Amino acid sequence: FMVIILEAGILSLPTEPFEAAEVDGASGWAKFRMLTLPMLMPFIYTAMAIHALNALVGSIDQPGGVLVQRFPALTDWPETVEDETARSGLAQDRLDGAGSDHLPLALAAYQNLPARILGDQPYPINALFLYNANPVYDAPNGGDFVKALLKVPFVVSFASTLDESAAHADLILPASTFMEVWGDDFLEGTGYAGVSLRRPVVAPVHDTRDPGEVLIELAARLGGPIAAALPFRSYKELIDYRLSAIDLDREKFEANGFWSEMVYFNAEPGSKAWGDVVGRDRVNAPRDGRFDFFSRELFAALQAPSDEACLPHFEPPAALAETNREAAEYPFLLVTQSLITQTRAWQGIVPTLQECFGLQAHAKWSSWVEINPLAADAMGLHDNDLVWIESPIGRVQAPVRVFPGIWPNAVYLPPGQGHRTLTQWGRFAPANMIVGVNPHQLMSAGTEALNGQAVFSPTRVKIYKA
Repeated sequence: FMVIILEAGILSLPTEPFEAAEVDGASGWAKFRMLTLPMLMPFIYTAMAIHALNALVGSIDQPGGVLVQRFPALTDWPETVEDETARSGLAQDRLDGAGSDHLPLALAAYQNLPARILGDQPYPINALFLYNANPVYDAPNGGDFVKALLKVPFVVSFASTLDESAAHADLILPASTFMEVWGDDFLEGTGYAGVSLRRPVVAPVHDTRDPGEVLIELAARLGGPIAAALPFRSYKELIDYRLSAIDLDREKFEANGFWSEMVYFNAEPGSKAWGDVVGRDRVNAPRDGRFDFFSRELFAALQAPSDEACLPHFEPPAALAETNREAAEYPFLLVTQSLITQTRAWQGIVPTLQECFGLQAHAKWSSWVEINPLAADAMGLHDNDLVWIESPIGRVQAPVRVFPGIWPNAVYLPPGQGHRTLTQWGRFAPANMIVGVNPHQLMSAGTEALNGQAVFSPTRVKIYKA
């Protein structure tokens, strides 16, 4: 609804001011900042007023109002009998520190893994399993992950390609690709509970297996309580079991590939379904459709902090704070948003996808750094000039692409290139040829204080000619 209002506003803007600005030689950024945004403000305020009104009259998550995303209630996992090993392990903090006193609201904090593994926190690690994960390439400062992997005595990698992390594994179990296995996922962005189903479209081409099938077979071979916890013959059977709590037509579901229903309106307050659909901090809240401005979940998790900490308030990001000590030496913020043609890192090792890597920039088989014209002029840089992009962590080299659509105090370096595994691009290509650069080599990850997520925005860089 908000998008419709803003789209209507954009379509209703008069053309004369933009034509005059074009004659005056205004840049695209100047036209947006001085014309588009000011003239759109009435529509933005209208959208904000409508959203606030929905909260005031109690239309949040009500029929005809604004729906909040919910997820379906699944069948519980089979009951397990915990032996002494399980009890001892479950009593420990998570390896990444999520859920601990330091990060009570975090569900995951992978960026903490290298330091905690190297520091034997919360305990020494004897074995580590990687599942379609390549932290050496994907994570900021992957060199720390290399040190951590080298310290672990036994590393197993489920991987579809010989990626940078699999290269450091003691055992590589070739995994089938996503087009060769069953899978499921929740539908998001609809406001309704929903599930999507992914079916294999081809049989495994090579001698690979679904990691889920491997773990199920491993549990069966171990026997005892572990086998009882995973009493399934296949991963598809596991999916069917978990979805059996949903009243759906199985044949229709598999034919259509998805299921969606407003199941949470039928949940009784206090029931298990109620807890599943309203979220942890809303179980005991009145279902009045209004905003809960004071977060009781934060109040409990943070052990009675100040009222302000539990109310909506603004805290400037570290990268924008005036006290940032790196701002003078490293004046640019590094942006590394994934390209639509490279949504996954492994796609960078596929030759056919290299041909369309940078469609919007008319670039392929390479990396580039986008710089605002004002910043480029100040440094005497032009298109295709070779420059160093340097952060406190490291530096990489790439050609310049002057682009008015980026903020003058930021530069953009696309991810997806710079793979360093043993890849042969073709019969006539040089062995181990590295295409482009990996911007993650420049990045340092902070940790968001409340949810534990990795924060990359504070990474600052400087640009100079190579």
